[in-house]
Amino acid sequence: MSKIKVIPNVFSRSRSRIIDAKSKDAGSDRPPPSSPRRTAKTGGEKLDAIVSNAKSAINVANSVLSNFSVPGLSTALSIVDQLLDRVAEVRANAQDKVEVIEKIKTLVTLLGSTAKDITSAMDSMTTTDRCEAQEQIKGSDVVKSRVEELVSKLESTLTATGEEQHKNWLSRTWYSRQDAQALDRIRQRIIEATDNFKLQEGITFQQLLYQIMESTRRLERETREYHLRSEDELPSYKSQYVEYKAKLQPGTRKRILKEVLDWAKDPNQTRRMQVVYGPAGVGKSAIAREISEVLASGYLGASFFFQRGIAECNDPYLVIPTLIFQLAHSRPELQRHIADAVEKHMQYGDSQGITHQARELIFDLFSQLDPLDPPLVFVIDGVDECLNSPEGVIQEMLEILCKMAEQIPSLRIVIATRPETYIMDALPSLDNTSAVMRDLWVDSEGEIDGDIRLYIQAEFDQCAGRGGFTLLKERPDCVAKLTQLSGGLFIYASTVVRFLVHDRRLAVDIYDRLLESQGSQAPSRLHGRLDMLYTTILNNAFVEFREDRKRMEYIHFVLQWFIIIPEDCAARCLNPIVPPSVTMDVMDRLRSVLAIQGDITPTTNMKPCHASFPQFLIDITRCQDADFFVDVPIARALIAGTLLDVLARHNVTDLPRDGDGGLLWVWGYARRNWVDRLLEAPCTAQLAGSLRLFTETHLDRWLANIWPWDHLYRRAEAVDKLTEVRNWCEERNLCDGELVVLLDGLIGKRAKEIAGKVPEWPREFQEKDRERIQGWETNRF
Repeated sequence: MSKIKVIPNVFSRSRSRIIDAKSKDAGSDRPPPSSPRRTAKTGGEKLDAIVSNAKSAINVANSVLSNFSVPGLSTALSIVDQLLDRVAEVRANAQDKVEVIEKIKTLVTLLGSTAKDITSAMDSMTTTDRCEAQEQIKGSDVVKSRVEELVSKLESTLTATGEEQHKNWLSRTWYSRQDAQALDRIRQRIIEATDNFKLQEGITFQQLLYQIMESTRRLERETREYHLRSEDELPSYKSQYVEYKAKLQPGTRKRILKEVLDWAKDPNQTRRMQVVYGPAGVGKSAIAREISEVLASGYLGASFFFQRGIAECNDPYLVIPTLIFQLAHSRPELQRHIADAVEKHMQYGDSQGITHQARELIFDLFSQLDPLDPPLVFVIDGVDECLNSPEGVIQEMLEILCKMAEQIPSLRIVIATRPETYIMDALPSLDNTSAVMRDLWVDSEGEIDGDIRLYIQAEFDQCAGRGGFTLLKERPDCVAKLTQLSGGLFIYASTVVRFLVHDRRLAVDIYDRLLESQGSQAPSRLHGRLDMLYTTILNNAFVEFREDRKRMEYIHFVLQWFIIIPEDCAARCLNPIVPPSVTMDVMDRLRSVLAIQGDITPTTNMKPCHASFPQFLIDITRCQDADFFVDVPIARALIAGTLLDVLARHNVTDLPRDGDGGLLWVWGYARRNWVDRLLEAPCTAQLAGSLRLFTETHLDRWLANIWPWDHLYRRAEAVDKLTEVRNWCEERNLCDGELVVLLDGLIGKRAKEIAGKVPEWPREFQEKDRERIQGWETNRF
C-alpha cells in the first residue's frame, strides 16, 4: 500500500528534476559540475552535434557505397543508423551516450573510408578490370563471411537495444545505473564488431579488398608483360625461340597432324592423352608447335615448351601455374573461376608442390565446369629438357598429367618427348588403352624422307630467289643427296640448310667438302651423320684460327661458358674475360647451329637451335676435337676460378667498367654466384690459387656485404655459405689446411660480430636466422 501512495509523489516531480536525479545518480563517480544547469545544456548540445556528425558520416558512407557495391555493407549502415537513433533516445547520462555514439561513428567512418579508398583505387583501373574486380569482390567467400559477421553482430546489438527500450518508462527512470551498464555493453559490442571487421588473421578489410583488386591488376599487368616482354622467355608455342627452332615446313607431316588434330577435337575420345616420342631431331617440337598453332583458334587451352637453358622454361613447378595463366587468357569465360582458384591456392603461399597445384588449380577448377563442354587441349613439349630437381619431380609431374587426362572428360593432353627411361616409366605403357603412344621414328617411316626433301627444296628455292645462291644450278642433285644424308633427322636437314645458306656465295664449295667428309664411310648410327655435320661446321668456322692459340683459347672459353651458363651467354656477359668482338664473331660463325636472327649485338644471347649441339660438345665419344670438346667438370672449375679472379682485383679503381662508367655485368654475376659455381666444381690447382687470392684480399668485404663486393644473402646466410666453402676446402685438403684456417678466422670473426648485433637489433634478424646464430657455437663455425 505504501508503494501505491508513492506514485502520486512521483507524478508531482518535474521532468527536469527526474533527469537531474538520474544524471546525478548515474554519474556519481564523476566530479560534480560547478553549474548543473549549464552543464546539462552543454552536454545536450555536444550530444546533438555528435549525433548529427554521425548521421552525416552515414550519409557520406551510403553515397560512396552507391558507386562501390560490397554485398552487405549497405545493410550494415542501415542497422547502424537505427542503432544510433535508439542510443540517442536512451535516458542515460549524456557522456555515456556520447561514448557509445563515438564508437558507432568510428565504425561508420571505417566503412566509409574503406569504400572511399577502394573506389579511388578502382578509378585508376580500366573499365573492364573495374567490372571484373567488382565481380570478384561480390563473389569472394572471404569478403562475404567478413561482412555477414559484421551484420550479424550489429543485428544482435540492435535487438538488445530494442529489448532495453521495451522496458516500461518507470523502470528506465529509476534504474539509470542499469541503463548505463546496458550502454556499456552496447559500446563493447560495437568495439568488438569494429575490431573484428577491421582485422582478422592479421589482414584488414581494406587489405582483403586490395588483395582481390591487386589480383585483377596483376592479371592485367601480367597479360601486358606476357605480350611485351621478350618472347624468348616464354614457355608457350608463341615464343620466338620455339618458332625459330621448331617451324614446320608447310605441306609436311600431313598425315600425323591430321590424326592428332582429329583425336584432339573428338568429344567422345576415351584415350585423352597422346604421347609423341622419338629420338632427338625427328621433328617432335615442330609437330607440337603446329598442333598448338592450328588448335589456337578454338581448342587450345595452353601450351608449355620446355627449354633447357631458360629458367622460366625448364622448371617443372612452373608448368601448372603457367597453364592456368594461359588458360585465363584463352578462355575469358573461365577467368572468374580461375581467379577464385588462384585466391584459394595463394592462401598457402606460392611455393607449393605439384600435387597441391594440380588439386587446387586444375581438378577443383574443372570440377565446376560442364563435362560436356568442347575439348580443351594442353600441349607440353620437350619433357626431356625439364630439370629433374629434386629427383623424381618429373615423374610426379607426368603422373599428375596422366590423372588429369583420366579424370577430366573434356581435357586432352599432348606430350612430346624423347623416350628417356625415367620419362617413359611414368607414362602409360605402350599397350595401355588410356593413351595414344606414338613412336614418331617408327610412325614416320616411309614418308619422312619425302617431307625432308620438300623442306630442303623449299628453303633452297627461297634462298636462290634472293640471288647469289647457285648450288641448285651447279649441283642439281644436292637436294636428293642431302635428303639421303639426313637419314630421317629433321634436325640434320635444318642444320645443313642453315650451314649452306649462311654463306650462300660459297655454298658450292661448302657442299663439296661436306659430301667429302660425310661420304660412304660416314657412320651408320642414328646421330653419327649429325655429329659429323657438327664437326664440319666447327672446323669450317674456325679453320683460320687453328694456329692462333690465344684466339682458340677465347673460342673454347666461349663454348665452355655456353655450356655452363647458357642462360647468360652474351658478349656483354663475358666482357672483359673475352673481348666482346671475339664473342660476337664466334656467334656469327656458328649461326647455323644457333637460334639467332638479324644483327648480333653485345646483348644477343647464344642459344642452340637444338639441344643436340651442346650435347655433342660435352660428349667425348662424339666431339673428339680437343679445341671444341667441353669437359664439364674442368669447365666448371675454370669459370669458378675466373669469377674469383675478377673479385680479387686489388683496387676499386681497377674494377672493369662499361661504357657508362658502371661496373660490368660479370662483376655483379661474380659477387652473387661465385659460391655456387665453386661448390659445383672439382678442385684444381688454378681454382685453389684463385680462392686463396680472393680470401687474402677482399673476402672479408664480401662477407660483411661492403660495396662493391656486396651480395644478396642475409647476414647469417652469408656466414653459412662461407662455411660451405670452408667445408669444400677441408674435404679436398687444400694448401695443407692453411686456406681452411684463413676461412675459419673470417667466419669466426664475422659470426661474433653478427651474434653481438642480435640483442641490439633483434628486429633486423628473421626468427630462423636467430635460431641459426644460436646454433653456431654448438656446431662449430
